Amino acid sequence: MNQLAVTVIPSGRRASRPTVSPLLVFFFIGWMQTLLAYVVFSRADDHGYFLELANSGVSIIPQFSQDELTLKAQAAGAVFYALCTPSRWLGGHELLHLLWLRGLTLVGFLAAFHWFVRVAAPALPRSSRKRAMTAYMVLLLFYPGQLAWTASLLRDGIATALFFYGLYCLQVNWRLIFSAVFFGASFAMRPEYSLILICLAFALMFHRILSRVSRRVMFLVFILLLFSMASHSIQVQAAAFGQLAFSEDGMAYPLVTGVFDLPGYARVLLQAVLEPIALSAPHLNAFGLIDCGFFGYLLWHSRTMLRQRQTRIAALSMALLFGLWVFAYFEIYVSGFSRHRLCLQVALIALLAVSRVMPDKIRPAR
Repeated sequence: MNQLAVTVIPSGRRASRPTVSPLLVFFFIGWMQTLLAYVVFSRADDHGYFLELANSGVSIIPQFSQDELTLKAQAAGAVFYALCTPSRWLGGHELLHLLWLRGLTLVGFLAAFHWFVRVAAPALPRSSRKRAMTAYMVLLLFYPGQLAWTASLLRDGIATALFFYGLYCLQVNWRLIFSAVFFGASFAMRPEYSLILICLAFALMFHRILSRVSRRVMFLVFILLLFSMASHSIQVQAAAFGQLAFSEDGMAYPLVTGVFDLPGYARVLLQAVLEPIALSAPHLNAFGLIDCGFFGYLLWHSRTMLRQRQTRIAALSMALLFGLWVFAYFEIYVSGFSRHRLCLQVALIALLAVSRVMPDKIRPAR
């Protein structure tokens, strides 16, 4: 009968079941984490300042004793105020700002993954790319630091997202103006991120050198020691400020007393891994222990990236590890808090997810 439409399923095949997109699950859980952080984490001071900034603009920024600090705060405030425009138009409630900024940050995290895939593994099969992306999203949602520092009215998450937007625009051959805008906005909020861009650029320019290096772990340690010794006189000033501002709370980094103070470098490294648990006055709590454990897990598995025959993966991992050391060595941001490594750690997670689906490895580095 022509009025009847009959669908015949071939024998031996089952009708496909509707599936939920992993991206939808990622964003749903990400926003649920935002609501959880809104209830669990107490940030009345920070949230009060940034909420007022999101709704009132740079007029609420105080005048500092140094003009450079005032200009820096006003630049960051102007970017933050502009980004909060949609949530401000919807009423400007704190939770609306949180959900809006969190959504922008999650999209930025996905942009980071796509950039590393395009740069480090452009020929990766689609099936492998999907597995890597799923692993990346799972690792991100289990990363405690992103919950503490991006599901909040703080600038760390959105500054990180803007940085990854800039990288993504470069790789997909968009006009350079878009990358310049995103990088400019990111650097206005976190000028230190310019160092990450420099490290990544150097890694991509000189990655072929690693094809001749078999002991890559030792090579990285040598570079870190050489840099630390050469910049020790500059680091002393940063360490002095940290001791003055945070020593009473037990959150200041250990001092490196001399250029050849190898135990001092080791203590700084240990403190960098253990943040936000301070060596001098440890605050043992569940969140801090989980965050340190997750970071240790990433560092341990970074060895596999250094072993990759694909020198771009090895060089990019070396650049990210170098950046992590520099940020810790100079106590970037606030002593005793792990948000200084947020951008680098998200990038490390993306690169690790990509490297795990790359079958070609060389012998383990010693």
